[in-house]
Amino acid sequence: MESSNLQCMPSILSRRNKRKTKEEENLNEKARKICRGAKTTNVWQLNSRSTFVSSRSSQSFSLPNSIMYYILKNPTTTKLYQKMIQTCKYFFIKNPIIVSSKFPYSHSLDKWCIGKTRFDFSQLICKYWITENYNFASVLPKIYKCDAKKMCICDQIISFNDLSVFTKTAEDIYFITVTVKDSDDSIVPFEKMFEAFIHVKKFRFYSASIRPKITSKTFKELLKIPQFSKLQLLHLDNIPDTFDIEAFYVYMKKNKTTKFNLKFDKSISAPYKNRLEEIIDEILSKNILNYKPPYIDFYGFIKLDIIKGFRNYAQFCHTV
Repeated sequence: MESSNLQCMPSILSRRNKRKTKEEENLNEKARKICRGAKTTNVWQLNSRSTFVSSRSSQSFSLPNSIMYYILKNPTTTKLYQKMIQTCKYFFIKNPIIVSSKFPYSHSLDKWCIGKTRFDFSQLICKYWITENYNFASVLPKIYKCDAKKMCICDQIISFNDLSVFTKTAEDIYFITVTVKDSDDSIVPFEKMFEAFIHVKKFRFYSASIRPKITSKTFKELLKIPQFSKLQLLHLDNIPDTFDIEAFYVYMKKNKTTKFNLKFDKSISAPYKNRLEEIIDEILSKNILNYKPPYIDFYGFIKLDIIKGFRNYAQFCHTV
């Protein structure tokens, strides 16, 4: 009986030791996670990349090195690039790109995220190729290419040169409190910025404080841009009284395509306000219009609307 108990002792002790070792490992791992915080994912990512790179085989392609280098550095489509990296690790190692429908920023978590996991982009080795929607701008250096048709940039001062990432594909554009600067640090004229987006269909410039750079020549210059006549929507905030309202008025009477939402700056002069009021009066005096009426707003207009007994002007303009 004693011998059988003695025989059982090593196995019991072994199980206890294993359990104790596992508990210690779990506690150590929890402590490491607390110390590393959000960097846990990045450490894993970097270690995974080391494993990925070390497992590759040397390649000997039938094509000259110069041609292979051109191919790997200039993929024309995301589909082609993904086929290349699925075929051979060499293409990803030499030109690491992550293809994504949108940039991984979580507005609800206010963090850069992969899923719901926080991620430190300062450690990111890869660049991003965005295919559908883009709605952030502070990480432009991490963008390899952007094919997004819808883009939204908020609270940024960006260079006109950086806009070239978006201008070839973007159709639906939101600028929210954005300043675009030229190479000499001057603010880019609105017409130059608009012209850069060759496929634009809707353009919105929202801001409570920033004015678009509009001069007396701006509207006439817009009329020379081919995509302007095909525009579906143009929204502008804080328009100064340098905007050529008479040139716009002539165009307005022929416009059947574009919905204009024009909100003028508080600083516009009294005569300019009077002219805007005359245009609104004319629009509302007719039951049938053979053009798309613009929505025009300026400081003090709400009071004017009540005093003069206008119909709901905003509703009228947006239903015609």
